[in-house]
Amino acid sequence: MDNKIIVGFIGEEGAGKSEAASALKELGFTALSIDKKVIEFAVQLLGQESPDEATVQAVREKGYGVNRGYWLNLTLMDVPDDVDYMVIDDLHTNDMLRNVVVPYHIVRSDGLQPDDVIDGATVIFNTSTLGDFKDKVKSIFAPLIDK
Repeated sequence: MDNKIIVGFIGEEGAGKSEAASALKELGFTALSIDKKVIEFAVQLLGQESPDEATVQAVREKGYGVNRGYWLNLTLMDVPDDVDYMVIDDLHTNDMLRNVVVPYHIVRSDGLQPDDVIDGATVIFNTSTLGDFKDKVKSIFAPLIDK
């Protein structure tokens, strides 16, 4: 994983994680989904075409019981070797392996300070229009790929 950058977004539903990931995809990042991997395993293990949320969560917890980075590692196994920049818009706190993923917490609250950290993740505020937010995200991460 040398010289690879994996950015993970955490946040409440509707905070802007998918929009932030979309902005990074526009910069050339490859989108990954831990949730899709968990659902894929739930379907294979249980034979259900579309398992409910409680079932998916139970499968997720079983994986975390094996290893904290279980789902992250399985997700990364599918990434081709030539992909250097990746973004995950459905990171969970159990997936935050600091030596692998750089976590960012997307929030819509003004009650925090720009240097605050939540659950070990740097905070990015989403308090503007969609276009402005995507531009903000691009400005944070563009220097990483220009090296």
